[in-house]
Amino acid sequence: MKDNNKGFSYVELILVLAIMALMLGMLGLSYGLVTRNNVTKAAAKMESVFNTARITSLSKGSEAGALNIKQEGGIIYYGIGKYDPDPSLNAVEWVKFAQSPVYVTLSNSGGNEDLGSTVVTYKYNPSSGAFKSCPYNKLIFSNGRTECTLILYGATGKCKVQ
Repeated sequence: MKDNNKGFSYVELILVLAIMALMLGMLGLSYGLVTRNNVTKAAAKMESVFNTARITSLSKGSEAGALNIKQEGGIIYYGIGKYDPDPSLNAVEWVKFAQSPVYVTLSNSGGNEDLGSTVVTYKYNPSSGAFKSCPYNKLIFSNGRTECTLILYGATGKCKVQ
């Protein structure tokens, strides 16, 4: 009997290519959802941190509830408490908040500024809960493709993710 099997037929090749294209499409879609989710989670977590600082300020005073944010080596940190540039006097315990590819841009009426190595401090009025010191009224979280904005309301001290 003569064996005439020389390889795959065109139908088999097209079928394999179609399956591979479908799998690559699903992989790309899931990657986009995961990175978008990281940005949204970071903004929601920061909203929670602002609320914690506000409650701490209402119960323990303005300095105890001060929220400090900084970035070092692509990692974003926050700390609640009185910040002093002198490490021996600093009462802030820094907590790792997010790392790249999540970036934070600070925004106010004067324009946008990247969160650099400087410490940005937000303070609350302990009697009303409104912001006593609010250097930027928007924090924009992004990963290059997706953005999520945390808006701070100075008169009430509240914040909301958009």
